[in-house]
Amino acid sequence: MGVSVSYRPQGDQGFEAYYYTGFDRFTGLEKDLTTTAGLGAWYRVNDNLFLDLNIQQSRAGEASVRDQLSLGINLRAPNGNVLDLRVRWSWLNGVLEKDVPTMAMNYRRPFGIPVSRKKNIGLLRGRVYDAESPGNPGIKGVVLRIDKLTAVTDEKGLFVFPSLSPGKYYVYLDRRSIGEKRIPVLPTPFEITIQGGEEKEIAVGVVRSASLAGRIVRFGPEERGLLNEKGAPLLEKEGLANVVVELQSELETLRCVTDSNGSFFFEELRPGKWRLRIHEKDIPPYHYVEENNLNLSLVPGEAKEVLIKVLPVERPVMIIEEMALSLK
Repeated sequence: MGVSVSYRPQGDQGFEAYYYTGFDRFTGLEKDLTTTAGLGAWYRVNDNLFLDLNIQQSRAGEASVRDQLSLGINLRAPNGNVLDLRVRWSWLNGVLEKDVPTMAMNYRRPFGIPVSRKKNIGLLRGRVYDAESPGNPGIKGVVLRIDKLTAVTDEKGLFVFPSLSPGKYYVYLDRRSIGEKRIPVLPTPFEITIQGGEEKEIAVGVVRSASLAGRIVRFGPEERGLLNEKGAPLLEKEGLANVVVELQSELETLRCVTDSNGSFFFEELRPGKWRLRIHEKDIPPYHYVEENNLNLSLVPGEAKEVLIKVLPVERPVMIIEEMALSLK
């Protein structure tokens, strides 16, 4: 049985605490109950230097207590060579053990052996970046999926799907991984076609999303008997429910229906030019929309509001014939 907790305040450092307990797996005797507890920390100094530290204590029953301290250094050279160095100290019942500290060193050197890509396998690589910030920096930790395959962007926003059979694919982006109220510049999923031996590249810009709220309201003249004075001011009467509202850009078309108050709301919109249209078949007879096919321009992070007025059609009253009535 055990528990571990990790904390990562920044991308270049992290901390961990752990505790485990159980019987000795070889004897299974109660007297061989062991516990292990420790603390660890790591720090990335730069892209080429990585440090880690670990402190651990292990207890076997009441008679044996072992404390360990280890320090690790990982150094990467510009030519790709890697040096791993680890030093460890150990104490048994408070006494420094003999032949300590111990040291282990590992050296790795890459060999530039050319390897050709299989002609029946393709590759997709790309970059997810902040399209609003200067220099368009990459976004780390964005999750992308193709079928059952998953890729996560690195510190520079780069990702790769290394082995794709030829064919058509759809690239899905996990919206939760790019942050709240942020949206890709282009609609997802992205459709791509991979050829055998091809290395395809895509770039995915991310911006703050916009929103549009509005209300469709019927206006009419003040009631003054059977006939209303021509040109009388129009008053707000009611919000119109169950009216279809359509919002269209060059890339996509969205629709919603007004609620009982005549209100509608579009969220997570891509910044750019949109056209708002009201389906006039849903408004009352002898009425028209004052401004239909309304052109809108949304900027990143904007929350725009509009009021759509539905006005009565003026219908002239014609007097067919005049006649006098007399009563006897």
